[in-house]
Amino acid sequence: MRFLSSRTPGFSRSLRSECNGAVQPEPVWQKRGTGRNFRRHAEVEAADCEQAANVPRSAKAKKAKYRRRRAVQIVVVNFISQEETAMERKILVLSLLAMALAAPPNHAQTPPAGTAPSAASAVDQGSIQALKDMGAYLQTLKRFRVSNDLTAERVLADGQKLQHMARADMDVARPNKLRVMMLSPRSERELIYDGKTVTLYTPAQKYYSSVEFSDTIGGLIGRLQEKYGMELPLTDLFIWGTPAAPLDKIESAMNAGQDFVGKDLCDHYAFRQGNIDWQIWITTGSKPLPRKVVITNRADEARPQSVSLLEWKLTPSFTDSVFSFTPPKGSSKIEILPVKTK
Repeated sequence: MRFLSSRTPGFSRSLRSECNGAVQPEPVWQKRGTGRNFRRHAEVEAADCEQAANVPRSAKAKKAKYRRRRAVQIVVVNFISQEETAMERKILVLSLLAMALAAPPNHAQTPPAGTAPSAASAVDQGSIQALKDMGAYLQTLKRFRVSNDLTAERVLADGQKLQHMARADMDVARPNKLRVMMLSPRSERELIYDGKTVTLYTPAQKYYSSVEFSDTIGGLIGRLQEKYGMELPLTDLFIWGTPAAPLDKIESAMNAGQDFVGKDLCDHYAFRQGNIDWQIWITTGSKPLPRKVVITNRADEARPQSVSLLEWKLTPSFTDSVFSFTPPKGSSKIEILPVKTK
């Protein structure tokens, strides 16, 4: 339609042109509409005007009548083409507007072709500061409940990926009380720590193991992983904002804009660290809480991901009784074995 509308005005002008008061015969506007050069037009017009002067008046009148009817037809065509062009422009504007609304904002600048950003320039210091601010705020929380809905991918031998889901609910009373309930279709476990004894309980089998231990929650996390090879969910919540979470190993950091996680407006950050890419969504405002974390394993060519969605209750209703464990009737105590050191 754009090509048609650009040609139509030329047709209309040639049809309405006159030569010394004589109407051009039909062959002239047909030739002129094709866009041949101006000198050829002038020669044809002169010859046609001379020929038109010798045409009888009745023939001239018929030609004039035909010419007016033809001009009206072309004007109508021209008007329709202009309307269609205007409509196309409106559609184009609306399409571009829809694309702009659908596309997420891009705050990252692409370096010029042939240049590679330095390690320093690849790390946005504002994004690093956002992690520091979040960690500092998490360390101020003394009593809270946080829930994690986790979706993780498992890669089969043929490269096909399967998603599995699990949930963890965590009650925390700093510095040394913790209860974690981990649930999936394949297992159910509970960990209870009252500051003196840590207990691991499996309700389906009614087995439990208890070990005396006295330290902070951070110390408990390190001890379980080092001696028993156990890794609790959401352990980073207790590491961010402490020396145990150094940020100098981050190779790339960027601010990816803002998104809503549930009803919370969050700042979105992306980081690269070794073979791991990870993204985090942190609530805006005075309470910078992590609401979503995505981890991608780049060491695997299938790029499996895990996605954690976090829900927070900063004024929980639980009491300290949830941190005490009483063996249920019919349960059996077993020994938890430490991992073998190499």
